[in-house]
Amino acid sequence: MKNTDLIILQSLKQAFSKKTKWLNPQIFIDITHISLNNLYNDHYESLMKFDDYIVLAIDGSKIELLNNKNTRKKFNLSEKGIVNRKSARATFSAVTDVYNEFVLDSVMCDGETSEEELIMMNLDNLEDILELNKVIILLNREYPSIKLFSHMISKGIKFICRLPSNYYQHENEMDEN
Repeated sequence: MKNTDLIILQSLKQAFSKKTKWLNPQIFIDITHISLNNLYNDHYESLMKFDDYIVLAIDGSKIELLNNKNTRKKFNLSEKGIVNRKSARATFSAVTDVYNEFVLDSVMCDGETSEEELIMMNLDNLEDILELNKVIILLNREYPSIKLFSHMISKGIKFICRLPSNYYQHENEMDEN
């Protein structure tokens, strides 16, 4: 490749990059959604699975976002640290295909939204991509809730959830009351 070719390629990249900032970000979400739907429906047999199930992992986290006025407004304010600096926080949740290494869905909401609420959103979004009765979902120990388990069972989802050692005892005590 000649130096002039590299200069032309670099110019094209810069022009493309400038044009993309005018695009609606939803277009990237839609393109990803269409591609995943195609993959998981039209090419299901070629995907790596465990016992004919797609194995998914869901995890979430609280994250700190860029500290500017627009972000703080969209994701609610929280006070942080000794200097009483304001920061924008969000709750984030993502669904990953463990064997095929694809992120199937991600959701981000304000920092007051619970991870359980985000999982419910993730599950609703997954319904458009693949058949939920063909998945096993792995959950971390922060997620146990009868409401969530019931919701997944009603959708035909198989799941494995790591539980805190006292979880069963705690649920039994709540049932007795």
